[in-house]
Amino acid sequence: MKQTISIVTVLNCSPQMSGGHRLQDSVMSPSSPYEFLKVWESLEDPNLMSHARLLRGLEPSDLTIVLGNKLDGNMLRTILTCLEQHFLTRREDGQLALQYLQALSKAERFSVVIMFLTDKE
Repeated sequence: MKQTISIVTVLNCSPQMSGGHRLQDSVMSPSSPYEFLKVWESLEDPNLMSHARLLRGLEPSDLTIVLGNKLDGNMLRTILTCLEQHFLTRREDGQLALQYLQALSKAERFSVVIMFLTDKE
């Protein structure tokens, strides 16, 4: 793993969340599929900047480890959109995006999930 990631850092917001809930200030390294999914699903960022920060905190080769068997259609769409919007917009990130895509293609359930994508997706 590249680094230990604080949830607050990933979200780039104050520890106070909407609804009055506070994020835990503990440092979290999403090293398991459960931990990654918990953090991923907690991100409510319409422009996917928080998702991009979370991905950047992972080595592309670690993506298959943290995804485990948790990859589904929504997560795949979000990852692809995130890569398109936040990695392919800068020339120097193109190679990194490719590495994430290559790792993603090796994830469990990838071949099953892509079978259910529409032609447009």
